[in-house]
Amino acid sequence: MNPHWNGQFSCFNLVAKTDEKVRTVVQVGELCIGGDQFVVMAGPCAVESEQQLITTAEAIAAAGARILRGGAFKPRSSPYSFQGLGLVGLKLLDKARRATGLAIVTEVMSPEDVGLIAEYADIMQVGTRSMQNYALLEALGKCGRPVLLKRGMTSTLEEVIAAVPVLKAVSHLPVIVDPSHAAGLRSLVPVLARAAVVVDADGLLVEVHPCPDKALSDGVQSLTFTDFQEMMDDLRPYIAMRSCARGVRPHLLSRVEVT
Repeated sequence: MNPHWNGQFSCFNLVAKTDEKVRTVVQVGELCIGGDQFVVMAGPCAVESEQQLITTAEAIAAAGARILRGGAFKPRSSPYSFQGLGLVGLKLLDKARRATGLAIVTEVMSPEDVGLIAEYADIMQVGTRSMQNYALLEALGKCGRPVLLKRGMTSTLEEVIAAVPVLKAVSHLPVIVDPSHAAGLRSLVPVLARAAVVVDADGLLVEVHPCPDKALSDGVQSLTFTDFQEMMDDLRPYIAMRSCARGVRPHLLSRVEVT
């Protein structure tokens, strides 16, 4: 631990790494996020239909992902853009979970929706636009679900501490990298995912769609099923090296059969 960094950020007593609190592992079912496993969360930006979601869930599970991402409620810049399926989308996420065994992470936008979404989600996602929605954050703190807090677009170093190595040095909380939004372009996602493993992130949040060119949201940065499988195959040796560097038995992503 860097004494200067920890001194600078020590006022954030709930998240600061200390000798007594070195690492927090978030339990999601049988998954341990922030432990020795590298956990991949993947799926479409928005839940569009049952077929789109189920086929995506099956594909990412077969490639080694452990958590399905998908937005039922979508914050969009334009009121004319697709806003999500709402409750119907949550029910489709639940159906995909029962079909594949994947855990679910989905975004919550309003304090009033926290209770409803907590009934369906294993992890509550706070989008970049909502990082400073304090009413929402207070409601989430009482919901009993793990929270995935995304970095705000204009957040300062003190607010999110920025770079992955710095976060890992000063905070005991798990760090997840979103290469899809970091890149904004499909071709750059795999190399950023590889970099995330190398800098010791705890997992990935990746956008995957059966037909990105027809996606209702973020198609330009979404991977195809083939792209995602190739990325996961590419990551395996890096994950093995990460495990060895930690002095633990390598936990490799493995393909599973989905029926």
